[in-house]
Amino acid sequence: MGILRRLEEYCYDIATLGKIGYWPFGGIIASLFAFPVIIIGKLLHGFNITFFNWVTLLSIIFVFFIVWLASRFISEEFSQNIVIDKIVGLVVTFIYVPFYFKIAVFGFIIFNVINFSRRALNYRSLYRRTENLPFGLGIILGDVVSGIISNLIIHLVIWIAV
Repeated sequence: MGILRRLEEYCYDIATLGKIGYWPFGGIIASLFAFPVIIIGKLLHGFNITFFNWVTLLSIIFVFFIVWLASRFISEEFSQNIVIDKIVGLVVTFIYVPFYFKIAVFGFIIFNVINFSRRALNYRSLYRRTENLPFGLGIILGDVVSGIISNLIIHLVIWIAV
């Protein structure tokens, strides 16, 4: 039992990105950690067109596993300190989006605005039901949905601009 508890504790440290989740604006700071994943995925996209999609899928699976173990370690009130899901949400934001500096800044801002305001935009009861899905799924699902909405907005802006 001690090994599982230690693993859960390590996963919580990973899920909070070394306690960044406790900082003010920790989620915004944590989403910056997505850019190395996005840049590497976009650079290797030229060699294999589906590589970025696989990186995104593997990131979601990895983060789900980490959040599931971390959520077993903590009480529900500390789940807001888990910020690794912001990385996955921002990676989802850039699926099929060309990566230029202006688009990256716009996507970063849009994702964080949508992610921050989703509590206000959703009905409170729907938000609570989503966040309380089992196995930490609700923690990740909210950011993936924010990433999808951000992705659609970026595609719309690019379509209008072209």
